[in-house]
Amino acid sequence: MKRTLDRYEGPTRESINLILQYKEKIERNLDECKKVWPRDNTHTGLYLHDFHPHNTLFHGNDKYKGCVLIYDFTHTDLWDHRWVVAFSLHRFVREHILRPSNEFGAEGAVEKSATDIANICRNCAKFFISEYESGYYSGCGRVSGLDNEFFSNLSTFIKCSNIGKLISVTEKLSEVAPDSYGRSEERILGEFRKFVKFMDEADSFAVEG
Repeated sequence: MKRTLDRYEGPTRESINLILQYKEKIERNLDECKKVWPRDNTHTGLYLHDFHPHNTLFHGNDKYKGCVLIYDFTHTDLWDHRWVVAFSLHRFVREHILRPSNEFGAEGAVEKSATDIANICRNCAKFFISEYESGYYSGCGRVSGLDNEFFSNLSTFIKCSNIGKLISVTEKLSEVAPDSYGRSEERILGEFRKFVKFMDEADSFAVEG
């Protein structure tokens, strides 16, 4: 990653300038992820690692609303279980808490301080994990790795689940790798900004102390 960024110290093209603007932040996040990077396959398994609100259908009423459909299993392969949960947890919380609170001045958003948002995110994380474990156990499954260490490092695991995609779009913007989807530079720039924002949002889940 550092070699990729260091190759481009001179260009003035918008995408390269944007990469250089966030260069140090990306490298700091990558170094943080390395601290919890899997050292073996203890928590690795076949998982759907694209479980987020836009791939689900909820149905119900004011008293009870449950998920009745999960779709798009394209991204099902070997992943670290902790990353899978961290990814999904972040996406669901951002859809209902982070985006309405601090993104684009969303209509109906209520002003909240960074501390308030962090507290809400951590409480939502505890609830999400509790419900996830309950569902897993009811299906006779065994939860792997969702212990105190996981929760203590939740913000870093969220970053781990996004850093690969951030590096991928960085390589495409710097033309180190072709974009197999044939997207325009503007579209890839949007993806780059999105994943940088995800890395920032992950800090809202950091455990105090």
